[in-house]
Amino acid sequence: MGYWVGYRIVKAYYRQAADKRQAIADILSMSDPRAFLKKIGWSPGLTDL
Repeated sequence: MGYWVGYRIVKAYYRQAADKRQAIADILSMSDPRAFLKKIGWSPGLTDL
């Protein structure tokens, strides 16, 4: 379940990113998952993820 949720979060982030290369770099260099979620505006219950 956790892998699926993580996949959906980074998929949504990548899809909305104007710079796809930078999005990949952001995802791979993420060191604080909570800060990343706050930065992208994700919260549980969103239907577009």
